[in-house]
Amino acid sequence: MRELKVKRTKKLTACAMSVKLYVTDGEVCDSVINGQSCRLLGTLASGEEKTFYITEDECALYAIADELSKNFCVDMYKLPASSEPVSLSGHNVYSPMMGNPFRFDNNDGEEAKAFRAESKKKRPKALVIVPIIVAVSMVVFMIGGAVLTGLINRERPQTFKIADASITLTNKFRAEEQTETDYFLNNYYLYISSSSVICELFLADPTGIKTVDDLENYYKTEFDLNDVKRYNRDGLTYFTCTEENDGYQLFDAVFMFEKNNTVHAVWFTTGSENANKYMPKFIEWAKTTVIK
Repeated sequence: MRELKVKRTKKLTACAMSVKLYVTDGEVCDSVINGQSCRLLGTLASGEEKTFYITEDECALYAIADELSKNFCVDMYKLPASSEPVSLSGHNVYSPMMGNPFRFDNNDGEEAKAFRAESKKKRPKALVIVPIIVAVSMVVFMIGGAVLTGLINRERPQTFKIADASITLTNKFRAEEQTETDYFLNNYYLYISSSSVICELFLADPTGIKTVDDLENYYKTEFDLNDVKRYNRDGLTYFTCTEENDGYQLFDAVFMFEKNNTVHAVWFTTGSENANKYMPKFIEWAKTTVIK
């Protein structure tokens, strides 16, 4: 066996989500990824580094978010046969429609590029269930395609919830599903995304963050946020900032809700070029937040 050390660089993108690491060593089949039987090595939190032990034979290392998205929100790193220790690093990149996947650093070979291209093709184009298809067919039959198109594309309010909080966005957003065992994520964190906006609704760690000042200072320091500006407007307390992700500048608006010595946050992220377009929407959506 050889030693494998993997570091997940701390980034704000998908910071509350774990990355699962799998290896193709033929010992155990915990999951099938890219048609290969894979053994689960473990998980990596943002900023975490862990050491694992893998085969000395040639193998593939996979990084996924969960079983539901493993076909498209995935990266592969090929390791040649060797007995020497291996040290790798990587981070999650901003790509909402792909689930903000983890990417290994220095992994730009032709095989890795081809794998990513194939994975991208596997991203679901739409989530459609049979009752919707039946209903749509009936509408088409009764009132015609033009009216149907208007109904489908119409933007409607949609409420998203965690155990003790909720926010109303629109039906253009989709919440990322968690596995049944992810107790913390299911109860205290929700990742919601549209084609150009990410919304993260979560309860900040109550052991270290009890006020809005604590939350702002913690994230400003830990994630090297730029251009941080604090506001108290329209009955809301929030700050805006920018951050860099692989050379791409992001704009964040973070709304903070303090109650009973805990702080909930609604964290919106979009490309900086969209800041003026979406900031009024962020305020409108943040006002719908309900904390129990």
